[in-house]
Amino acid sequence: MDGKNLNGRVVFVDYAKPKTDFGGGIPIARGPPEEPPQPKVLIDEEL
Repeated sequence: MDGKNLNGRVVFVDYAKPKTDFGGGIPIARGPPEEPPQPKVLIDEEL
C-alpha cells in the first residue's frame, strides 16, 4: 500500500515499532496547576 494511489491521493504507510521502555514505571499523580501570583497594583499612597 505504500506509495500507491487511493482516490487520487498517494498513500504512504509507516510501521509503528512497539516501545519497550515507558519511562520508568508508574506515572506520578499531581493536582491541578497552581494559580500564578497576581501582580501587585500600586496605589498613589504607596508611591
